[in-house]
Amino acid sequence: MLETVLWFVIKIIKIIYNCILKIYNSILKMARIKKALLVGINYTGTDSALNGCINDIHNIKQVLITKFGYKEADITVLTDETELLPTRNNILAYFLDLLLVTDADLYFHYSGHGSQIRDENNDEADGNDEALVPLDYETMGLITDDELRGLLQCMNATCKLTMILDCCHSGSGVDLAYNLYERIGRNYLLEDPTYKYGKTRGQVVCLSGCMDSQTSADAYIGSQYQGALTNAYITVLNTLAPKQRTYNNVYNGIYKMLSAAKYSQIPCLSSGLDLNLNSIMNL
Repeated sequence: MLETVLWFVIKIIKIIYNCILKIYNSILKMARIKKALLVGINYTGTDSALNGCINDIHNIKQVLITKFGYKEADITVLTDETELLPTRNNILAYFLDLLLVTDADLYFHYSGHGSQIRDENNDEADGNDEALVPLDYETMGLITDDELRGLLQCMNATCKLTMILDCCHSGSGVDLAYNLYERIGRNYLLEDPTYKYGKTRGQVVCLSGCMDSQTSADAYIGSQYQGALTNAYITVLNTLAPKQRTYNNVYNGIYKMLSAAKYSQIPCLSSGLDLNLNSIMNL
């Protein structure tokens, strides 16, 4: 009789403990800060003008607010039309500010031109560094993958950063250790055996619009100009239920949408730490 009572008491204690743990984790999740930096550049009035990059930023901003709990006050937007322009110095300064936040879910979305320049430190197999193209690139220069990777070392280990690069030549746009290349039948990204740098302090996951050798489309889709990657990405996020929003499902959904629309670009996925593709993509 005593053993039965003790067993019952222990079981009740376990149930109470698990309930308290769930409540505690929920409180921590609710209290966790969410911050975003969104950069969209149409290069208006120049010979290299694009059409849909600012629309991309408006569209993803609404998704972050309505579906992922971001507050408008915690989202910084840099476009051709904002008071703060997406210059080289502004992009780097606000990206660093984003990385210096602690205990947070961080998000960076870039829609604009991407480029390649000669690799000066011999860390690229193809001999080229990938680069973002700020609004004032003609006078101030590009933002290379080496610079972005270097800034990631400032990131707090308690943070998680999601990066979306909707631009040309963006496959290895931040030079992360793990990537999707040759990942056939595996649930994890593969670590690049030629990678020369350390893992990131916190998890960094980067979804890029295309491989390093490819271009990303800026196209008229639906009723407006948009980046093909950003449009597919938002469509998939809106279609999948939260519990179905795994990295595998999100990537495969994007890949299928781009293929069905006859875009030649192949999206790329990379991470700074080991990443289970069956885990949920929480932004």
